[in-house]
Amino acid sequence: MNAPAVFLHVESCEVEWAEGRTRLSDLVAQTKSGYCIVQTFRELYFEEFTGSVPELFEASFEGRIFDTLREIRWVRQDGSWLFSVLAENDWGDQPLEPFDQRYYLWGEYDAAMDVFRETRIPRTLRYPLPASLRPADHDRAYITVREYRVTSPPAGITATDEMMDFLNRPFVAHHRYLGLGVGQEKES
Repeated sequence: MNAPAVFLHVESCEVEWAEGRTRLSDLVAQTKSGYCIVQTFRELYFEEFTGSVPELFEASFEGRIFDTLREIRWVRQDGSWLFSVLAENDWGDQPLEPFDQRYYLWGEYDAAMDVFRETRIPRTLRYPLPASLRPADHDRAYITVREYRVTSPPAGITATDEMMDFLNRPFVAHHRYLGLGVGQEKES
């Protein structure tokens, strides 16, 4: 069953390097909890969001802070930062159909060591799971992603072949992260 169509509001801005921390601080003021992913050239940090700008913000080349209501993204570009905020809205130009998907993260839970282990990489993994989620042995952490697909063909599609191509391959227009969970993949 498909969810009702929604509108996604995407707001973007670019600020100079020196103004980045201040701008991100303004953007996160309404977000009290959730998750934060910060990517530096040396490491990827995935942690619980504590309500303030991540300590490693200036060292990052991109990142995101997200909860079930909205997502704030940033990308460093030369001497500036590009910020985007994504949130569902009641109005807009293009109705979108939301689909929630699970994307499983690296590693299976090892209860004896209280970590996620992945034999293909040489380290243990920790994910910022809420205290209410207690993984069982061999569970995997996953991130829930809301994908937004267009509900009607874009203007300008007129040829029958183009229309059939569009209808047979739904187009994901946007996506945003919602949260974390644990469980085991269901085999098909």
